[in-house]
Amino acid sequence: MIYREAIARWVSACAQAAIVGCTGIMLLICSEGSAVPLFDTTTLHAEAIATLALAETGAGMKKCPVSAHRA
Repeated sequence: MIYREAIARWVSACAQAAIVGCTGIMLLICSEGSAVPLFDTTTLHAEAIATLALAETGAGMKKCPVSAHRA
């Protein structure tokens, strides 16, 4: 798969992580078995929005439950 091959090239060039900046890519690749951490921008944005919204309502939140699936 083209995305896995690209990540492998980046790792061979000393990449320590990969930012997955397109919504659909995480549907095509899995972070399990990846040589480096994958950062899904959709999840990161959703967590930030949820945290901000809860903080504004006074509900507060130490860690967004969306992040529970990440290793």
